[in-house]
Amino acid sequence: MGTTQGQRDPTEEYAAGLRAAVAGFLRAGGTQREIARALAVAPATLSRYLSGERLASRAVLDTLVDFLRTQGRTVDEATTARLRDLCRRAHRSSGSPAVRLAEVKGEMAMLRREHARALETSADRIAVLEERAGHLSGELAEVLSRARTAEEAVELHQAHVLEQDDQLRNSQEYTRRIEAELAREREGNGRLQEEVEVLREQNRLLVDLAGVPGPSLQAGPPGVDDGAAGNAPGAEMPSDLVLVLRLLRGRGVDGLRTEAGPLRDGIAIAAYMVQICLVGAVFSACLRSADRPAEWILLLFAVSGFVYALACGARAYRRTTPYTRAGVTWPATLVGLATCAAVPAGVAVPALLDVDVPGRWIAQAVGLL
Repeated sequence: MGTTQGQRDPTEEYAAGLRAAVAGFLRAGGTQREIARALAVAPATLSRYLSGERLASRAVLDTLVDFLRTQGRTVDEATTARLRDLCRRAHRSSGSPAVRLAEVKGEMAMLRREHARALETSADRIAVLEERAGHLSGELAEVLSRARTAEEAVELHQAHVLEQDDQLRNSQEYTRRIEAELAREREGNGRLQEEVEVLREQNRLLVDLAGVPGPSLQAGPPGVDDGAAGNAPGAEMPSDLVLVLRLLRGRGVDGLRTEAGPLRDGIAIAAYMVQICLVGAVFSACLRSADRPAEWILLLFAVSGFVYALACGARAYRRTTPYTRAGVTWPATLVGLATCAAVPAGVAVPALLDVDVPGRWIAQAVGLL
C-alpha cells in the first residue's frame, strides 16, 4: 500500500471517509457493535475497516449507507458517490488478489441489485402502462360507439331533411297548380262579368228602343216567371225580341208555360218527393244511430230540413200550374198531400224496417259536418 510523496494513501482516505460517515451515529449514542450487527461482521472486523487495516467491500459500504439512513442519519448522494469512488480506488491500489476478488464480487452484487431494481421498476412501469393502455382502449371504444351513434343520427337527419325537401317540392307544385287554377277561375269570372255587362247594356238598349220593360237578368220572386212583369194589366206589349225569347223557352206571351209535359212533370215531382223523403230518412237515422250528433245539431238539421222540404214542395207545386189553368185540379191536390206525407214517411219507414246500416254512416256523415 505504498504511495508517492505528496499523495495520500487511498486506503487511509477510504478509512477516513468511513469514520466520518459513522461519526454522527456514534456521537448520537450509537455503538460500533450495532453497526457490526447490521453489517453481519464481527466488531473487530468493523474496527479494522475503520482503521484501514482491512478494506471494506462495496457490498459492506452499501449496507452501511442503508443502515445509517434507517437510523435517521442523512447520507446524501454526493457523500455516497465519494465513498464508492474511494472504495474503488482503495481496492485498485491494493495488490491483493483477495481484495480485488472481493471488490469484483461487491460490484457484481451491486450490479445485481441495480438490475433487480431496474427490473422491478420496469415491471411496475409496464403494469402502469398496461393499465393506462386498457383505460385508453375503453375510452377509444366509447368514442367509436359515440361516433357511430352520431353518424346514424346524421344519416337519419339527412333522410328527414330529404323527406322534408320532397314534401316542400310537392307542396310548392300543389301551390302552383292551385294558383294556376285560381288564375283560370279569375279569368273566367272576369269574362263572365264582361258578358253580364254586355247583356245589361243590350237590355238597356232594347228597353230604350222598345219603350217597354225588358226581361230582367236577375231572378224574380218565387212563382213569378221571367218576363211576367212586362205583361201586367195596362202594360204595353213587349218587343218582338222578348216574345221570341219567351216562345223559345216554352212560354206564352204572358210569360207562363203554354204546354204541359206529363212525363217530364211527373218525373220532376217524383224527384222532389224523393228528396223530401230522404230528408226525413236522414233525420230518423240520426235519431236512431248510436253516434248521433248533439241536440243543437239535430235541431238545426230539423229546421233546415223542414225549410228544404217546403222548397221542394213549392217547386213540385209549380209543376201543376198548367194543369190547374186548364181546369185539372187533382195534380195540385195530389202534390200537396204527397208533400205533407213525404216527411213523416221518410222518418217512419226506416224505423219500421229497422234499417241500421244506412243510418250509421248517414249519422256519422252528419256528425262530421
